[in-house]
Amino acid sequence: QDRILSIYAQETNPSGTPPSPLHVLDYHVSRAAVLPQPLDAATDAGPAPLLSWTAGQTAVAHDVYFGTSATAIAAATTASPEYVGRLNTTSLARGPLPASTIHYWRVDAVDAAGNKTPGRVWSFDTGSLLPAIGQGAAVRSYGGRSTFPIDIDLKDPALATGDVVLHYGTTDGGGDPAEWDHAVDIGPLGPGGHSLVLDGLPAGTLRHRFRITTVHGSSWTAGSGTLAPADDLALWSRSAPLQVTGYSGSGTLADFPVLVRLSSALVPGFDPSEMLSPPHGDLRFSTPDGRLLAHEVERWDPLGTSLVWVKIPSLSAGTSLRVWWGRSGVNAPATRPTWSAFHGVWHLDPALGVATDSSTHEHAAAATSVAAAGDGAIPGAGSFTGSPSAIAIDDDNALNPAHIPVEAWIRTTASGTLSIFNKDQSAGGNARVWQFRVDAGKLQFLPFNATANATVTSIANVNDGQLHHVCGTWDGTTARVYVDGVLSASTAFSGTLRANQSNRAFIGRGENASANHFNGTLDEVRLSPVARPADWIRASWESQKPAATFLSGVPAEMPDLDGDLLPDLWELSHFASTFGSDPDPDRDGLETLLEFALGSDPTAGDTPPQTTLRAATGGSPVEFLYPQRAGGSGAIGSSYNAAGLRYAVEFSADLTVWHQGPAVLAWSGRREALPDGMERVGVHLIDPVLAAAPKVFARLRVTPAD
Repeated sequence: QDRILSIYAQETNPSGTPPSPLHVLDYHVSRAAVLPQPLDAATDAGPAPLLSWTAGQTAVAHDVYFGTSATAIAAATTASPEYVGRLNTTSLARGPLPASTIHYWRVDAVDAAGNKTPGRVWSFDTGSLLPAIGQGAAVRSYGGRSTFPIDIDLKDPALATGDVVLHYGTTDGGGDPAEWDHAVDIGPLGPGGHSLVLDGLPAGTLRHRFRITTVHGSSWTAGSGTLAPADDLALWSRSAPLQVTGYSGSGTLADFPVLVRLSSALVPGFDPSEMLSPPHGDLRFSTPDGRLLAHEVERWDPLGTSLVWVKIPSLSAGTSLRVWWGRSGVNAPATRPTWSAFHGVWHLDPALGVATDSSTHEHAAAATSVAAAGDGAIPGAGSFTGSPSAIAIDDDNALNPAHIPVEAWIRTTASGTLSIFNKDQSAGGNARVWQFRVDAGKLQFLPFNATANATVTSIANVNDGQLHHVCGTWDGTTARVYVDGVLSASTAFSGTLRANQSNRAFIGRGENASANHFNGTLDEVRLSPVARPADWIRASWESQKPAATFLSGVPAEMPDLDGDLLPDLWELSHFASTFGSDPDPDRDGLETLLEFALGSDPTAGDTPPQTTLRAATGGSPVEFLYPQRAGGSGAIGSSYNAAGLRYAVEFSADLTVWHQGPAVLAWSGRREALPDGMERVGVHLIDPVLAAAPKVFARLRVTPAD
């Protein structure tokens, strides 16, 4: 047996939790070689393993034996065929070796005097050379696109790739390719991780499984996966980009909740009446490439500004997102994932229920004498008028994190001690966790560890009748208080929050001998499970303060995230994906962009839409009639722009030289509505030279708008 001396110690935890054994080190005390790699009796070492070991204490060289018989290796000498040789190193490469074969080996330690210490007989199995493939969670994303993460192990290092096939269908076909509805030949892929992107898979829930094949055979993923249906935002009719322009920090913030004050002031052209699943069931937010973001509507005002919290997975200066609306028959998504990074979020908005916790923890709470306040940082705040105004929150494990930031918006002119958010029962018990309060006009934060507490007091006064964003945070080393996004005071304090305390938490009062009820306005009280960095705290103030300019928007538009000038909703109405690459799928001579411009079906192979050139009769000039997208702007026939396209008519007398512009033509006054957002218009030829030509030709030129 390998002789290893293991040394352990016991850690004393200053927080009062039970001590735990701490593994310090292993010390090799054997003269024989030990600690083989591959491990003794390994079952999947591969066809070309690198054998290695730890040398005996006095060894200067090593006699190595290798073979397929345990008996032969145990009895082998330097004269045996199993003898590999004497090595001065502690490693030896072997291979290629046959698959699924057990090999045995031994290392004898040789000291400077030539004395040998025989080693143990070790073994390993090369294992199967069948390739292996694993799959992660597949997701649907924008425009009919689906992403499948997979991982490939070719087993045989001599191989560079394996052939991969995706099988999918509405039911699980198991390990029989014939039992699956569809198969997609992905082609040869090398080892390691891959993210496969496929377009146009059928809607609805799909089962899927991957198969990989090499010269050694085929293998399937361990089981089938599920591709769930999801909101495809390409089916929404209206969208607008938003950008973070007011973030002044240098760091990147994870899962940061941004307040979107949604109105036509932020997004020109935004109209709540365009919500097709009222009041806001079709409101969505996404990353720029169409991945959904969690959001919560705190207040919906169809005549003014609505308040929506959106969780940004990774926020930095210039981060972009999108807002979407305009789809019927859909419901608002779950709101609580918006606050997954918090252990408690109380908007204190009477419209939601003043004691409602919006976080995933849904803390049970009851409010007493808390009215609506009209002077909060965000419309919908709580008015606390001293005793008995308060919100009592039932105890929960989430209210006892190891470290903590607490935050709120406050407005008060009161003196004395005013409790903002406390979990501290000093009267009739010793369940002390934290206090967050105003004392003598200053902000104070008191976190408690197992034996003591820190007291951090702001330099700035906060009882001046103005709105202030206040935060107390403790990371286990330093306790800090911030006022309006700026660090105001700090003190060194080590440990973790006092654990296993079963007392309630309170907003607007304490649970000690003096309740110290708050008198003023409170809003957006939050508890987090980790100390927030300074950039996070400042961004909270910057994004929530009244008249904040944290976000900027651009006019609403028909979404076209792939930038091909075809509205994504139109593409999905004709194709299974917005990412098609065939410019003329129905082979009728009209490219897809022109079919969209003229209102024809890009999949039907029909004849081009009718354009008509009417000769001059009865004093009426030549008129050219054609279809165009409705709702645009500019001079019809010359500079008309609609849906990102420009329509211009040209006339010619010889099919060689073409003429356009207001000196050549003018709108005839004809404008007839057609289905699907189209209209039929006409222009007159007014150039006298062209009008007098024996023959006149007309054509319509469609180009991307400037």
